[in-house]
Amino acid sequence: MGAHGADEAMSPQTKISVFNTLETGAFLANTFIFLMIGITTPIGDLLRYADLIAVAIPLVLLSRATGLYPVIAVVNRISSSDISLDYQHVMVWSGLHASIPIALVLGLPPELDAVLRQRLRALVFAVAAFSLLVQGLSMKRLLDRLGVVTTSEAQELYELLLARRRAVDGALDAAEDLKQRGDIPGGVYEDFTTEYESERDDLGEAINELLREHPEIRQEQKLAGERRLLKQEKSAIMDAIHEGIVSDAAGERLLEEVNIKLDRVRSGETTVEADEEGYHEFWRDEAADFGLESVEYPEEEREESGE
Repeated sequence: MGAHGADEAMSPQTKISVFNTLETGAFLANTFIFLMIGITTPIGDLLRYADLIAVAIPLVLLSRATGLYPVIAVVNRISSSDISLDYQHVMVWSGLHASIPIALVLGLPPELDAVLRQRLRALVFAVAAFSLLVQGLSMKRLLDRLGVVTTSEAQELYELLLARRRAVDGALDAAEDLKQRGDIPGGVYEDFTTEYESERDDLGEAINELLREHPEIRQEQKLAGERRLLKQEKSAIMDAIHEGIVSDAAGERLLEEVNIKLDRVRSGETTVEADEEGYHEFWRDEAADFGLESVEYPEEEREESGE
């Protein structure tokens, strides 16, 4: 069930209960798998195959690095935004191996040679333990050393304020639903809404002040929102093509323009400006050339064309 379905079909309490149940179930399943591999793999096997384990762990890391660095090098050549080498190091080291490989090795067919099966179990368990205990626990230190984590105190505060505002909005929506169903008296509803609306106003003022003092956060949020809106534009155009509302030629041209905008946004350049047109869409030229009086060339283009 997707997030949209959960929002439409579940009450807040039901959603929390279902998600907590699923999370607990996943934890129990993961724990059960580790218990099974621990039961079926005596500690003596880890010592017996210590030489193979010492080779297997570096080989797993090497295989991940061999498959990752060349692929990203190719992606960086054809993409407008590069993935830095520091991020690539993090991607290699963050390749944790846990319940899935363990579940696979536990499912080996019984007709497989018993010695080989025991050896594989020991190797998989050792690699999984190394990835969780060594790679997992050292990840924060690696991120700090490489300087990959750059979340500032202002950014953390912004996320805190934003999350609280979403919680307040959710509470107000829930109060409105309760009122519509007649589950709470009108006076109680007024008490709730007065309190939450006051907090929402305070949160809005705090967020606006924070964005004024830290324009880099505002710019980052602007670009993030612009990416989401452009993806929605792209989806709407594709739907129009599939439904036959627009021709393939017109749709492809519109999609090409949206992709250009997305590339600019991914490179950190916004296409939305407060005081002027941030991006001149081609439909304006088409409409102006056709003679529609409601659409005009931008002033600088009109001067260049001598109009």
